[in-house]
Amino acid sequence: MNQQIPNDQFSSKKRLLVFFILLLALGLYIFGVFAPLMTVKKAILFIPISGKSASIADGLWQFLLDGSYVLFLIIFVFTIIFPLFKFYVLFSLCRSNKKDRAKTQHTLQRLASISKWSMLDVFVVAILIVAVKIRSLLKVEVHYGLYVFSISIIMTMLLTYFLAHPKKTANNHAENSE
Repeated sequence: MNQQIPNDQFSSKKRLLVFFILLLALGLYIFGVFAPLMTVKKAILFIPISGKSASIADGLWQFLLDGSYVLFLIIFVFTIIFPLFKFYVLFSLCRSNKKDRAKTQHTLQRLASISKWSMLDVFVVAILIVAVKIRSLLKVEVHYGLYVFSISIIMTMLLTYFLAHPKKTANNHAENSE
């Protein structure tokens, strides 16, 4: 079941395109970690009176300050460590030579199989927003940071899938073009 990488998959044009997409996704990821995700506003009689914006980095820092080490660790692993490891593997694949590709491809296939977990952090933020909105005393405004971060995660998930399953995506493309 171990797929071999087609020789033409890593042509210089494809490497350059993958590298550009990765750079864009990495930039969006870094921006998304520090950009405001949401503003939570306190309200009296449904009228907002004060609010504070928060980013992923702010939330992680606050978990540390509050002593919520388990929550900090879970969010940190799935929001920071796992995506950075994924970027490392994808950039390594771009740089690999023919001898290293089999090893990198094996790692990439494993990464593709567990990449669905990289959306865990996006779901945690979504659940947090829903939970806060349920309370009538708080109002949540979602900001661009959530969208930028989500787009970055989705880009790397798609790129990982397409690189890990080149035959599937090539066959689907061939069937659709007929």
